[in-house]
Amino acid sequence: MPGASPLARDRSSLAYGLGSCGGSTNTPRTGFTDAIASYLHDARAKREEFQVWQLAVDTGTRRALLSMTDGNSTKPIITQAIDHTDFPLDAITLWLVPPCQQE
Repeated sequence: MPGASPLARDRSSLAYGLGSCGGSTNTPRTGFTDAIASYLHDARAKREEFQVWQLAVDTGTRRALLSMTDGNSTKPIITQAIDHTDFPLDAITLWLVPPCQQE
């Protein structure tokens, strides 16, 4: 796309995997936002009107830790260890106000 921003030209940069979803090399990887979305129905996440999600990558081992806090505390409410990632950054933080939950 001539004249498009680099982000618009390279949407693949938004879909870096966090790790394998199974033992097969043909298994699709779960992306950063997919990992977060998978927790949105978790009771711990549903209780929080504001969520701070952080991904910290160990660039030496390519292991990572995904965590969620309520933004007021540094104590994680949810954590997920990730054995391998190709995520290109050392760390990223995403602030999220989840959609209203219908009971």
